[in-house]
Amino acid sequence: MTIYLDTADLEIISENIDKNFCGGITTNPSILSKINNLDYFAHLKKIKQLCKKYNKSLSIEVTTNDKRKILKEALKIKKKYNFAKLHIKIPVSHDNLSLISNMHKNKIKVNVTCVFTLAQAYLSADSFGDYISIFYNRTKDLGEDPIKIIKNLRKYIDNHNLKSKIIVGSIRSRQDVEDGISSGAHIITVPPKIYTELFENKGTTNSINQFLDDIKKIQKRN
Repeated sequence: MTIYLDTADLEIISENIDKNFCGGITTNPSILSKINNLDYFAHLKKIKQLCKKYNKSLSIEVTTNDKRKILKEALKIKKKYNFAKLHIKIPVSHDNLSLISNMHKNKIKVNVTCVFTLAQAYLSADSFGDYISIFYNRTKDLGEDPIKIIKNLRKYIDNHNLKSKIIVGSIRSRQDVEDGISSGAHIITVPPKIYTELFENKGTTNSINQFLDDIKKIQKRN
């Protein structure tokens, strides 16, 4: 299991990208739209440089869903930001899955995104998607069971010796992270707030404070 950061905040990325437990960065147009005074291409270049420096994965999403333009844009992204762990995010669809198979043949790594159903997940794996991104809470919001999708997809990947890896995004709590891991996801991508919460617990804080208080008592006696 690996944790990715779902952010485009350069300060947060810079502070965490060198850590062993941070495996990479995922971005999308919605995340990037929150950056003030954004120079889109220059900003992505800075993220890419950090990921390349520390040998971490980076997913960049295409900005079109026109099948005639997706391949052209994917090639442009690869040329502009090319490094070994670059993945290009492409939404799942009938037409796009055909493109993804062709990209696989041309050694373009693809993160198949916007996956909400088990059928979409199976088809993405069969189309040689390198990553398959399941939107955990958005799936729940639509009345589907993301845990069932993750478990069955992991079993399908393992049984058929496929190389696809499951990314679980749309995370809103630490419990979501734990459920994703327990269900068999290879990667959980989390927003900065939840990422911080993974390291924190009231019991841990209270225990540390108790130990510090007790050592002070010992020191006073000596």
